Amino acid sequence: FWPLRSSALDLELLGCAYAMGSFRTFLGLRALVAMVRLESGLSQMDAKQVAEVMSHFADLCAHPPRPQRDSMPGPLPQSELEAHGLTFVAVNLVFRHGARNAIHDPSGCFESKVAEGLFSDCHLRQGMAIAPRDASGGKADSLPPLLKTYHDEYHEQLNAPGVGTGCGPSQLLDEAQLQFHALALAARDAYFDRLPQEPTRATTWSYSTDTDRTLGSTYLFRHYLFGEGGDQFDAGRVQTRNFASDAWACRVPCPAASAAIADAKRYAYSSGDGAEKEAERRASAAFSKRWEEAFGKPFHAVCHDPVLVSKCTGRLPNASLVGLNQSVIEGLLDEAVAVDYWQARTKYLKYKEAWTLLVGPALLELQDFARRQASGIEKRAFATWATHDTTIIPMLVALGAWDYAWPQYSEALALEVYRGASASLAEGKAYVRFLRRGRVVKVPSCDPGGPLGLCDLETFLPKAVAKLRDRNVWASSCSMTPSTPTVSGSTIVMTSQSVEPMAILGMGMLIGALLALGVMFGAGVNMGRASMSMSMLRKSLLEERSSP
Repeated sequence: FWPLRSSALDLELLGCAYAMGSFRTFLGLRALVAMVRLESGLSQMDAKQVAEVMSHFADLCAHPPRPQRDSMPGPLPQSELEAHGLTFVAVNLVFRHGARNAIHDPSGCFESKVAEGLFSDCHLRQGMAIAPRDASGGKADSLPPLLKTYHDEYHEQLNAPGVGTGCGPSQLLDEAQLQFHALALAARDAYFDRLPQEPTRATTWSYSTDTDRTLGSTYLFRHYLFGEGGDQFDAGRVQTRNFASDAWACRVPCPAASAAIADAKRYAYSSGDGAEKEAERRASAAFSKRWEEAFGKPFHAVCHDPVLVSKCTGRLPNASLVGLNQSVIEGLLDEAVAVDYWQARTKYLKYKEAWTLLVGPALLELQDFARRQASGIEKRAFATWATHDTTIIPMLVALGAWDYAWPQYSEALALEVYRGASASLAEGKAYVRFLRRGRVVKVPSCDPGGPLGLCDLETFLPKAVAKLRDRNVWASSCSMTPSTPTVSGSTIVMTSQSVEPMAILGMGMLIGALLALGVMFGAGVNMGRASMSMSMLRKSLLEERSSP
């Protein structure tokens, strides 16, 4: 180990690494903490913060089968339901796609000799089907669908489809097959025997965003749920929308929200004064320099993506190629992830209103589907919704329920649907239980809760989301005619001359900002840990640098 002044810090980091199940994590954290202390004079408390950042990525890779098995505890015991006059009627699984290749080209972050061979193991080459329909747009023809098969990049391999190790951007890795095999077995064991009828291909609702990684994950999940039975061309039906306007991809056309989030890139760390910004600039430049010295390319915002993929696949940059100890390399990779995490966390929390506008329609669709399941109108009691980490986080943020943990590959959120079966519970009343990683998620709008701690389906969504059911409210909230996104504290304010509700909101936030300014000069402001950026931590630490 590197020598340290504080052996207590070593013990704390060892404890954190042990909880994350990796001694190599300790080495990475140790290198990261040593670097940060050197640049900013961080104390032991702040080293804990660095360790906390890395803990939010624990089990990100979701190597099967434990994470998948642990995420499916199953519905409440039948005896408890009967005692409270309840019936379990349906479940919705909102899951992230499986392990994938990097979306961003690793050669932009590592020089060619380091990047070469980092990413392979992409052999899931069968694409999704395109089913023809009749000319009038009615029912599907009897013709088989068109299938697509991926080839490697080089033309000489065209005669050997599906052979080779080349990986295209965001392509599912081989491990995705094992992840969804494990998830399917866990879902079958947890739910199939408890649903009113055992699900089949025909009676299962499957939604997916229109990307190969989510469609492919849906295909794998369905395949392992239902086996090889049925016609070779009848893999089932998957519902989707145009990706560019899909709320399940946070892509609905909402100019005000999109502008606010685009603005977030500028405000992620830069909310302080000139000295604070200068400290940030110097720290960023120093890290970028060390990164370039190690890997031959300057560090930039998208480098966290190939870093996470390389950590999950175990194909880390070779120490012999860069002339550094492997643990130092891992420390740099961890730091790259931490830098992006703080930017992303600030972006999601500070701009909660904007993300709520983008993901709100998906949450409303989920609530409506669960309502129909509870009433019996929707007969498909088992439903799956394939999406992305960058949708799951805004969903949790909009619900006020994000615990800062990053979604794992193939991670499934479960929304279990229950129905009152007795007069005392207003027969037919719908309740839900929301689970993440096998644990009940506390949603503030559900308080005080119903029988067995269940949530009334009608209060599952916060008022900020529920009001968007009125399309006029949603449209006016998204309007920019004209509109200027401004940052105020930990919220985004949309000001608009033509939209009265937003003007009122803007005036309210202006008054709030002035009051906050008065408090700042009078007694200081407690920003709250959830929205405190790394720059604010760094500033306070620099001020205490001379302290023992």
